[in-house]
Amino acid sequence: MRWEELTGDQFAEAVKACGGVCLVALSVVERHGHHLALGTQDVARLARFYCDVLGLRQLKRHLHADGTLRSIWLDLEGPILMLEATEASQCLLGE
Repeated sequence: MRWEELTGDQFAEAVKACGGVCLVALSVVERHGHHLALGTQDVARLARFYCDVLGLRQLKRHLHADGTLRSIWLDLEGPILMLEATEASQCLLGE
């Protein structure tokens, strides 16, 4: 599936069809940059995908004060991919 060719209406349906996991390249981590943060509603699931499918290595896990998962940081062989928990309303297109 070519995510970049989907309209906003098609995107929501495509995410459902893929079980809620998709990769959309929005930018690159520059050679001198040290991190790229991505928001997600399911940090653990997305981290498993990046580790199992793409072979990334987990560096750190961060928890909220109540003990729930806040973020997982993954090694991009120098730069860090920071998967950060976001609320559902923060993930909607057009907001």
